Amino acid sequence: MKLQSILMVLFLVLGANTAWAKSKKKEEKKDHPKSQVEVRVVNSPVSGNEAIFEIETPLVNEISKITYQLKAKKETRPRNADFVIKDANKIELKVSTIYLKEGEYQIKFNLYKKKGKKEEQLFGKDQKHWLSFVVKKEIVVVDPGEEGKKTLLGIDVDNNGVRDDVQIWINKNFDDDLFFNESLMSLARAYQYEFMNVDNIELSKAMTHKKMDAYKCALFRGKQSGLTKVSQILAELKKQFLNTKDRIQTSMKVSNNFHGEIVEVVVGADEELSCN
Repeated sequence: MKLQSILMVLFLVLGANTAWAKSKKKEEKKDHPKSQVEVRVVNSPVSGNEAIFEIETPLVNEISKITYQLKAKKETRPRNADFVIKDANKIELKVSTIYLKEGEYQIKFNLYKKKGKKEEQLFGKDQKHWLSFVVKKEIVVVDPGEEGKKTLLGIDVDNNGVRDDVQIWINKNFDDDLFFNESLMSLARAYQYEFMNVDNIELSKAMTHKKMDAYKCALFRGKQSGLTKVSQILAELKKQFLNTKDRIQTSMKVSNNFHGEIVEVVVGADEELSCN
């Protein structure tokens, strides 16, 4: 009889604990309903180099990290977003559009808070809220043809640091992968900066270090995207860049400037680290 009484008490206690745990989970969900976050784009259509967004939520002080994903033809992997707290309920974020072509894009933000040593996503992992915005460039880039080969630096009408003919080649071949496209643009820009500083040996060396980081990042992004023969793609980009005798000779001068320089390599993580 005593054993039955003890078992009955344990059953009631366990049942009460289970009910309490379920009730607590419901309360936590109520504390962070999806309706407590509102996202809007400030400057669409975007004509400059940044799309500006605002997030309104009473949970501003809990947020430790924000990531974003872009979607055009396909969805990108999450990427850390820089954000500024404007007031107790508002956050401002800026996302670079310098690599994006004209057109409509979708963006999704993921908000995180600290939970011990880890970070927990707010509003649930199943949140599928995508916000649309439009990129409309003030300057349209066109192929300069032979005119673009008359000078070492060529033509860059939108002043984004990438020669127009190279930019067109990148967008034509890799417009469906935004992050790999961006890494190729960064590498092309690094080549251009080497040329711009070829007559200053110290600056030339510094630019070559940056180019090497850009190259390793492009390798990493290409592999992330599941591309094969990424090295061949990067070799073709270099070929597109060095398309005149003057540019080939300048590239050789850049290499001579870098001769004897020490390069630090982090084994195993070097490619991913170079994207930071």
